[in-house]
Amino acid sequence: MFRLLQQLPLLLLLLCWWLNYSTLADEVYETLHHYTNPEPDRKNFIWNPFPGFCGRNATAVNCGGVCPETCAYKSLKCLPHCGVPCVCRSGYVFSESLLKCILRSDCPTNVQQQEVQTHRVFQ
Repeated sequence: MFRLLQQLPLLLLLLCWWLNYSTLADEVYETLHHYTNPEPDRKNFIWNPFPGFCGRNATAVNCGGVCPETCAYKSLKCLPHCGVPCVCRSGYVFSESLLKCILRSDCPTNVQQQEVQTHRVFQ
């Protein structure tokens, strides 16, 4: 009985993961690797602009999400999709025009970053 109680936190964590995963299982998302978004109006796919590697200013991860911070937007919440396999390093943001991570200080001076509920970059 004591051993079961010791493993309870792990069992609860697995249960939460499964419940979250099962709610997303109805929607299947495919990741497409292109330099440009091939079909902007297409649903249920995630566009990945990283051409096989993340670049100097990004790090490879298992699940990078779909709402990275950009020069113009910082999402407060994001949809729970794995998205691209890269995240920008600390101090860098994703440039939607250059399709790479750049220093926050290199963002255009005429762009004021807004905090929004969700700005999904990788659609």
